[in-house]
Amino acid sequence: MTVKDKVAKEWDLQAYQDALRPRSDQLTELVIIATYSLDIASLAAALLALVRQDEEDGTGSVVSLVNAVEHLRDRFRVLVQKGQIHKPRKLKPISPLFDQFVREVSSENFRSSWHAKASLMKFTSNGQSEWRFWLGSKNLTREEAWDVGLLLISHPLNKGTQIPGLVETAVALAQQAELPNVSINKLRRDLEDLTWQIPLGVDVKEIKWLASKRRSYPEVDQNSSKTYLVSPFLDATTLKHFGSMNGQRLLLSLDCELSRIATESPEALASFDDGIYGMAKPALDEDLVSESEEPPPPDSLHAKLIYSEVGKARKLWIGSANATTRGLTGPNTEIAARLEITKEMAASLEHFIRRQRTLGLNEIPRLEEEVEAQIRKRLEKTRDSFVRECELTQKRSFSRSVVRAIPPPDIPADVELRIGRITGDLFAWPRDAEALELPPAELHQESELIQIQLQLEEQVLEWLQSARFLPPLDKDRDASVVRRCLNHQELLELLQTALGKVPSGNGRSWDEDEVEASTRGWSKLNHRFPTLEDILKSDRARLVLFDRYFRHYADHQQAITGELSERERELLADFQTMWRTIRTVLLAADNIH
Repeated sequence: MTVKDKVAKEWDLQAYQDALRPRSDQLTELVIIATYSLDIASLAAALLALVRQDEEDGTGSVVSLVNAVEHLRDRFRVLVQKGQIHKPRKLKPISPLFDQFVREVSSENFRSSWHAKASLMKFTSNGQSEWRFWLGSKNLTREEAWDVGLLLISHPLNKGTQIPGLVETAVALAQQAELPNVSINKLRRDLEDLTWQIPLGVDVKEIKWLASKRRSYPEVDQNSSKTYLVSPFLDATTLKHFGSMNGQRLLLSLDCELSRIATESPEALASFDDGIYGMAKPALDEDLVSESEEPPPPDSLHAKLIYSEVGKARKLWIGSANATTRGLTGPNTEIAARLEITKEMAASLEHFIRRQRTLGLNEIPRLEEEVEAQIRKRLEKTRDSFVRECELTQKRSFSRSVVRAIPPPDIPADVELRIGRITGDLFAWPRDAEALELPPAELHQESELIQIQLQLEEQVLEWLQSARFLPPLDKDRDASVVRRCLNHQELLELLQTALGKVPSGNGRSWDEDEVEASTRGWSKLNHRFPTLEDILKSDRARLVLFDRYFRHYADHQQAITGELSERERELLADFQTMWRTIRTVLLAADNIH
């Protein structure tokens, strides 16, 4: 039995990655993703999916990833809460490239968070545009948990449905993204002209951009015959509000969260006593081990929704907000959709809730906070203060970089702060200092994403954070990273992709360790230099792309020609001469730099 068989009675099952992937005839023109938290592997998976060069597990070759970076530069942006970029166990040499796609959003105060989760996408094919808009509960991370989302696709004949609030929400995302080639006024006009295809069983009444500091709970009728609350995180005030509704009340949350509420405010759960259900805490998929070709359904929860039924009216609110006052009434920034659903979809939702673990109020374990949990809370509180109060910048002079914090970090005396380059070592930040000088490094090691670590006793808390370079890094940084990460065979495959060849897909994965220098020679290549025939049959756009790839990556071999044999150096020199000659004829009208 497949996963789809096991959830056949529930709503449609779709991987988030599938929503990002264009059709085979489409090119990605614009993508903005809002997320609360982010991990590097998921960012890479999104890049690969957006150029249709991802594998089923979200990985892809290093050549495919470089190709994705080239195509999506200034077209793709991820908006993430500051301080919530997860640091992986090991950062690869290609990691510096990711900084250009990330924009952190700061919180105004300690109670508010950028918690929106949505994606705005534009794809083109033969002069026609397709827009997609997704909203839901899914972060751009690899957590294995049940999430809920709504995917809307523009109608090709413009015979779909107009959706109140969608344009305002999309414009708000674009304003935060600050992509250099996106006109907000044009984007608004384009979206106002669209109508949307709606999933079966759903009527989308409204999409809301929730950015106000104070707002009301979703309007649930006091006389509802059914009220369902699904959320991984809760608070007593919100539980009491929805628990006061008449009729049947069901609550589905994480076991650990139910235990916390039962310990701190057991009265808040009393009105749900006959309908409390629990699921386990999410785990990162890198920690999961399965010998099955198809992983089992997750036994965890990250979906956020509220359901209300009055007579034949079946209302559903889905989105990014947890069942907390911060999420539903402010001051968090959230996105929500108000829907009406069919009787069958409502029955599927109830079926999903009721098949989870039933928990009586007196059966829920009470918590005794351990010392490790207290230390973790202190570290998280210190992190939140640090990212909210300190603005980090970097300045590079020759091969040295200085990280500056304004104002100087105010770190508790028993907590250690360390900072380092994204692929380098960590160094202790001097007490009360406003700057830290890092050891010399090559340009390919520099990135606006840096590592930050806090340590208290034996516990550490680590994350990645943006620190802008003032002035900006040399424009050759990206090319220097690629030249450092690709061997000669991979460089040639990249050149072939510029002329239209699809990457083989069986090359070295982007997250594998770099190859030994002894394998860098051209002579072992499966991908030879393009022939004159390959070049002449390519259109002008591909030739322009090929020229950029060649100049940036393959025409800068001075540093590595020592690794080549005499015959290999001759091959490289012959091709350089041929291409420069052809270029003066084929691209003479282009002012290419």
